[in-house]
Amino acid sequence: PAMFPHWVHRINFKCYACHDSIFQMKAGADAITMDAIRAGKFCGVCHNGRIAFAVGFDTCDRCHNQ
Repeated sequence: PAMFPHWVHRINFKCYACHDSIFQMKAGADAITMDAIRAGKFCGVCHNGRIAFAVGFDTCDRCHNQ
C-alpha cells in the first residue's frame, strides 16, 4: 500500500487545490489505482514529471515506503 504524506502537501497547498476536483473529501472514497495515476488521474494530475516527480519504478519508494 501507499502512504499519502498529507502534511507535506498541506505545507504548500490549500485543501481546495485537490478537493473536490481531484479527490473526494472523504478518506478512502476514491478507488485509486496505479493505472489511473499513470493515466493522469488522482496523484497523476501533478505527479507527471512536470509539476512534481513522475510516477515510475525509480520513484516507487517515495509513496510505497512501508
